[in-house]
Amino acid sequence: MRVPKDNPETLKVREVAAILRCGRNQAYELIQRGEIRSLRIGRAIRVTREALEEFKAGQEATARAR
Repeated sequence: MRVPKDNPETLKVREVAAILRCGRNQAYELIQRGEIRSLRIGRAIRVTREALEEFKAGQEATARAR
């Protein structure tokens, strides 16, 4: 099964930053702190769409609790 190029299963850190509307360094910090699960492939860091959705769902729940 082919995955369309416009919707890959894994995202680069700069793509995660663009989706979250934050800086690239902020995205790296979220990954380093373990707030966003990631994969390391060689030297490259990738984030699955599932991990990003989990992070966003957690952020929404936190915002509602306030």
